[in-house]
Amino acid sequence: MTVERDLTEDQKKQIVPKNSVSSELLVRIKCDKLKNWQTLKKEIELLLDNPEWIEAAITLVYGPQLVYTMRHPRIVQSMTHFKTSLYDMFTTQYKMGNDLEFSVWLLGNRDGNISTKHARFRTSSVVTALTFVSKHGVYLAFTQDLFLKVFTDRFVEVHKIFWLTTVLCLVYNRVLDEIYVGGIGLLEIWKIHGTEVNKQHCTLFEAFPYKVGERHAAVPVLVKKCAVSLTEDDWVQEIKFDNNLDLLYAMCGMGIVVFSIKVR
Repeated sequence: MTVERDLTEDQKKQIVPKNSVSSELLVRIKCDKLKNWQTLKKEIELLLDNPEWIEAAITLVYGPQLVYTMRHPRIVQSMTHFKTSLYDMFTTQYKMGNDLEFSVWLLGNRDGNISTKHARFRTSSVVTALTFVSKHGVYLAFTQDLFLKVFTDRFVEVHKIFWLTTVLCLVYNRVLDEIYVGGIGLLEIWKIHGTEVNKQHCTLFEAFPYKVGERHAAVPVLVKKCAVSLTEDDWVQEIKFDNNLDLLYAMCGMGIVVFSIKVR
């Protein structure tokens, strides 16, 4: 709320009678730079209910309000977001000195109250592209050393494939259980074969039915290369999809390539 504080006593008297309730409230509002919204709301409602005419302007700050900040000790290098009906999950990676860490944040909203859970995991891989494959409870990541890697939800590496080019983006379509891989001269469709997760992901440490260190069967498998002529000058930097229209959109250089994901 923005107000002026340099009102003289004569100016205050001219606004409303000095001994009125609304006058006292108005002076208090004008002298406060920052006030709790619930308190301010009650005072404004009382002013509006008062029959006295008030010659004054009140400016209210309206817009997005800060609810929570997911703070990191270092600059975030990569991130992926996964949404369910219960919560939003943000997974980020950053570098702590010589160590690399993943942070997993669960944000839920029940009855207007934000609840959060957070956990950290160490890793030795520098990830440049990341996506969460919910049906199998794993992450698919492309690393700086040109490997496509599969991590469990606790970031235990269970499989890797050497890559000959750079992957720029990974996008998971949970309706079709497909992963779209875009990169330099590259646009492919992959799937994860192996363990499927039928249990609803409710908490961070009770998310999936296997234990830490247990062998995971998830393996990435190439389904199809998109039938389009891409060269090394064509960089697929971002991929979007629309399951209602059965279309796949790939931002590639100076154009946006549109594919049908219904007809194979």
